[in-house]
Amino acid sequence: MSSCYALGLSICTALVVAVSVGSTLEASLGYCDNLFLLSATDIDSFLLSRNPSRFPYRSVDDADLTAAWSASWRCPQVGRIRIRLMTRWYMANWEKSYSVMRAALERKAFRRTTAGLSALCMPNRLIRHYRRLDQSQKDDYSECRFTEYLLTVELRYRVGMFKAQPCYGIEIDDYLPEFEPYDSRIHRLNVELEWLLAWGISLVVDYRLSISQARGPVPDISFFQKGLQVGVEASPPRLSRLLGRAKYRCECRAYTTVNRPEVDPGHVGRRDHTGGLELEVSYRLGRIDLVAACDYERRRAHAPYSVVTDEIKDYDVIITRLGIVLRTDRIPR
Repeated sequence: MSSCYALGLSICTALVVAVSVGSTLEASLGYCDNLFLLSATDIDSFLLSRNPSRFPYRSVDDADLTAAWSASWRCPQVGRIRIRLMTRWYMANWEKSYSVMRAALERKAFRRTTAGLSALCMPNRLIRHYRRLDQSQKDDYSECRFTEYLLTVELRYRVGMFKAQPCYGIEIDDYLPEFEPYDSRIHRLNVELEWLLAWGISLVVDYRLSISQARGPVPDISFFQKGLQVGVEASPPRLSRLLGRAKYRCECRAYTTVNRPEVDPGHVGRRDHTGGLELEVSYRLGRIDLVAACDYERRRAHAPYSVVTDEIKDYDVIITRLGIVLRTDRIPR
């Protein structure tokens, strides 16, 4: 996998050097206080070394180094092609590190409308250690990993100070064989609306729906989810190099399994409520952007037929990040 990744990066770099109209390099240092999204009860168990096979981690928190490279170029007969590669390395719990690869094609469809098609792959990402589903031993835990594939189609319509962006995506989550019942197909639909207000302020509202069908049959993690994001971006007229962003998000997930409560008590009737707040400030110095960001998220879960769901599924997490973005734009030949 690493050799193929390096080969692909080399080929893409050669293409960009030849015909790119824009490329970006990003690097950041981050800190997460709850890397594996553990509940308060599970954090206590880890700190007291209870059930080490379930929590074989070096720490609850961790720092990471993230590097990303993106490029775009225009082909007159096709449209604008975009590529982005990102890798995040964790310092202590290195097995949690992961990479994301994305390719996109954008083309003007009508006078004020742009159509886009994108594909994303996130291979072999670790969630954390779960009890093996193909074994009967109660304390037999293994790494739960999956590969995500996402294909997205979107339209962008802009008129004056208003922009609308409907989007449909289909996601395939492919888990390791011992967690095969988690394999899922997820349909995603969202509509994003943006208004450019006065004084360099814009308001963004994003409504999302997701329908997931899991392989199952037990456990069955199929769900219906709806969510709302509201964000504000502001760049003061007298400080045009400074950009501030704030975003609030909330999601409600209802599990839709048809299993009986005694068969799948952890998912029958379960509801998850997740909320989060993101803050980001960036300052531009020529082709360089300096970025500072903070993200807080919490989840509260309730399953009426399971007395332990709340204890193991609730979590709070804070992520902070400092980064630099370098734009190396070129003039097409």
